[in-house]
Amino acid sequence: MLLVPASIAGAQTADPRLAAEAARLDSYATTPDGRLIVAALMAEQLSVHRNHLVVLRKQSGHNYGTIFVDELRARGKSDDAILLALRELNKQIDRQLTFLARSPAKDGGPSLHGIGFLSTTVDRNSAAAFYTAIPEAGVEGSRGSVVVGLPLYLNSLNSGAVSGIGDVYVQGQLLVRVVGFDFSPTLTVGFPTGHSERGLGAGKVTVDGTATFARTFERRLRPFVSAGLANYVFNNVGYQRPYIATGGAAHFSGGLTVGLGRRVNLGIGGFAVEPFGEQEMTSREVAQDASPAPPSGMPPGMGHNPGTMPGMGHIPGGSTGMFPVGLPPFMQMSHATVQASDLRDHGVNAWSSIAIHPAISIQIAVARSLDFSLTTVRVGLGFNFGRHVFPRAWR
Repeated sequence: MLLVPASIAGAQTADPRLAAEAARLDSYATTPDGRLIVAALMAEQLSVHRNHLVVLRKQSGHNYGTIFVDELRARGKSDDAILLALRELNKQIDRQLTFLARSPAKDGGPSLHGIGFLSTTVDRNSAAAFYTAIPEAGVEGSRGSVVVGLPLYLNSLNSGAVSGIGDVYVQGQLLVRVVGFDFSPTLTVGFPTGHSERGLGAGKVTVDGTATFARTFERRLRPFVSAGLANYVFNNVGYQRPYIATGGAAHFSGGLTVGLGRRVNLGIGGFAVEPFGEQEMTSREVAQDASPAPPSGMPPGMGHNPGTMPGMGHIPGGSTGMFPVGLPPFMQMSHATVQASDLRDHGVNAWSSIAIHPAISIQIAVARSLDFSLTTVRVGLGFNFGRHVFPRAWR
């Protein structure tokens, strides 16, 4: 229970830093959604029921910032410790309000604002390099976001280069607080604007539904776990894959992120892809006119399917037992219908993000596929041009 009675709550916060953070906390509670989030997170930090805070606030007439500061003082906390606790609480509220730069109710500000982002990455593995630029634009609010993106690809293969637009997509995400956890269901729908035979798109409408649970602890430790279902596998699990597969697949990931200061975030985790049913696989490493290498003992020109000449590409039917052992199908064929087991994948990854400017960040990541014995390294730059296109929303 709370230690501070309502009659003495509201002591002055002499430290101006405390007063500023307490005022920031109170600003979040000026909207119905903000009050729910503030009360829930305060109750969690103080280890009391949310209703106790609501009742105390009504009885005392004091705001949440004053109640929080006085309660920690009554527990013997120093002003420095209270300041750290206030800042951490405000950061958690920021995350719940989708990192809005100001309270939605301040100065009559809008509950939604425009966002714009440009992601540029280079993914490199033993066989190819993939250069990607993805501009995104959309709207964001305290309960979620909707964005539209159009990938631009340049695939540098041993046999040459392939470039063009990818599949345009629409992604919607909700942000919900569930029993102390951050729950974010995400739905991504892609449309066939990329050239599928050149490895630039799936060639059909794609859908990926993913649910993520996460929780932030002290020192910005944030474990998370995700699970989803999709009718394609490409860049939606673990790393930028050297192939596009269309077919049913369940995917899973989990890990831990940690913040170091205000600008650096590190993460480590694992991922798994469990396809089911037949998979249409298009390689991004093997050019369309490349000849598949025949298995040992098969006459030249027979490929992986009797009667198929080199360079024909598409191989109908299952592939189990037809590909050389240890060599995944996307390293042999430009296009093939394969069994789910041929594209089953599990691995580990690690990543870091460094904010070198409020609108610019650097990402470095490495992923190791255990099933394919493939290591992919990523280096990227992210540009938040929404800060300049929609300056009022980011003040």
